[in-house]
Amino acid sequence: MTTIRLAALTPGNLTLLTRIPDPDIFDGAITPEAAGRLAAAPLHRVILAVADEGVVGQAVGMVQRQLCGPDALFVDNLGVARHHRRRGIASALWRGLCDWGRGEGARAVWVATERGCVEAQHLYSALNLSEGRAITFDGDL
Repeated sequence: MTTIRLAALTPGNLTLLTRIPDPDIFDGAITPEAAGRLAAAPLHRVILAVADEGVVGQAVGMVQRQLCGPDALFVDNLGVARHHRRRGIASALWRGLCDWGRGEGARAVWVATERGCVEAQHLYSALNLSEGRAITFDGDL
């Protein structure tokens, strides 16, 4: 079995992103500029699951400071390469983000996923998260 290690993305290890055997673990193409900005951004964290062949999983989160409630960790993205799924990598990435978020003062966590993404829904249910009633809207700035 391949050994997987977790690594927080930093400005000093951006080259990890040059070896991604399954680019579908991300929602789109990664640019060096965007990766550098995110790696250096306060209250943001990217955790990578790294195997011998390169990055096989990733999770992106940010702590949101709240005016009228507890600070919250928002998990923006989580993906694992198809050939590495069902090995606990997603759960390890989740735990890594949650540990970091707690250290930054977050006391709540939330994540959104597409209605048809059954794998993600199963993962979040297995992590004892409750399905919320939120409706999201999006648009361009």
